[in-house]
Amino acid sequence: MPSSLESFLKNKDVKKIGLSLRDDFHGLHNLTTVLPGNFIDLQTYVTKFGIEDMSLQKIYAILFGKKISKRERLSNWEADVLTESQQRYAALDAWACLRIYQFLECSK
Repeated sequence: MPSSLESFLKNKDVKKIGLSLRDDFHGLHNLTTVLPGNFIDLQTYVTKFGIEDMSLQKIYAILFGKKISKRERLSNWEADVLTESQQRYAALDAWACLRIYQFLECSK
């Protein structure tokens, strides 16, 4: 793992938002001993706002009344090079997590 990525993951000054991070951290643990810092898992965070659904697609639909596509979720993520469709999916996933967090933070 690149040292710049390790530095980013453990940097407690940078807030990082995600969904179902326990699975990601488990996979990360197989690659490095770095302990991630300042992560917010939306599955825990949204419960403070009375949202019980835990999938990104459902949380997004509850808050914004729109559906986001999750078609690429089951594609081959182990490939050396991700397809353009997989790259768009990953970007949408990250963007949706950030948008949800920002929306809920502003509604406090």
